[in-house]
Amino acid sequence: MNVDGSVTPVEFTFSPPDGFQKVVGVFTATMSDNQVMNADEFGGGAALTNGFRFIVKRNGVETIDLLGGGTVKRNIDFGLFAEVDGILSNRGLVARWNVLQSSCG
Repeated sequence: MNVDGSVTPVEFTFSPPDGFQKVVGVFTATMSDNQVMNADEFGGGAALTNGFRFIVKRNGVETIDLLGGGTVKRNIDFGLFAEVDGILSNRGLVARWNVLQSSCG
């Protein structure tokens, strides 16, 4: 996905079909870049100005904020807000949010 949310926020949603309910237990983000990824950058480029939030909503109401009110703007922030499963090299990372554990805490 390549989006520009610098002016207008971009919202991504995951909704089950009508009549169904989905339970998301784990959300995994994998990021790679053909540039070296330093801790104070986002991917291999500049840090995000606004960053991103990761929230769970039920019926349009925010129920879980997996970043505790924070935002991810730099590569190092993945380690602050998520379990980092692995550094693929200096050109990638894998971060994991345990949604069910966060919803119980």
